[in-house]
Amino acid sequence: MQSAATAGQNAALTSLEADASRMAVSLEKGRYLVWVVLTVIYAAGAMLHARGKPFRYDEVFTVMAAAPHNVADSWKAAQKLDSAPPLTHLLTHFAVAWFGQNEISARLPEIAGFWIFCLSLFWFVRHRLGIFYGLAALLIPLSTQAYDYANEA
Repeated sequence: MQSAATAGQNAALTSLEADASRMAVSLEKGRYLVWVVLTVIYAAGAMLHARGKPFRYDEVFTVMAAAPHNVADSWKAAQKLDSAPPLTHLLTHFAVAWFGQNEISARLPEIAGFWIFCLSLFWFVRHRLGIFYGLAALLIPLSTQAYDYANEA
């Protein structure tokens, strides 16, 4: 009786392993579609999250430094207003110039940078451990408090 139960468990495990292998192969084939779907979901969620939040104290300095009409003035304002490196201010300057000054466009460089980080984790881990671990690595930062900071200028 014990032997039949063990054989049944082994058959179930073999079936699960075969199913996981088939799913991994299909995910590998459609990994770019998976990237696109996850990117659309992330972008929609991040923009909705960023839209409703007023600017915090440190974000106001970033928006003020990004406000001038040309890059040189924005660079000078970033150096005078904030002790942070001016790259964030310049990226925010371009985002605000292209998309208008609002909560989403001011936070767009940080939103994009966080997503590039998540995709880089996916790429790195997928090559070493497989697509399931890659997807887990992509999703873990989204479940931490880092996601909240990714939506701040």
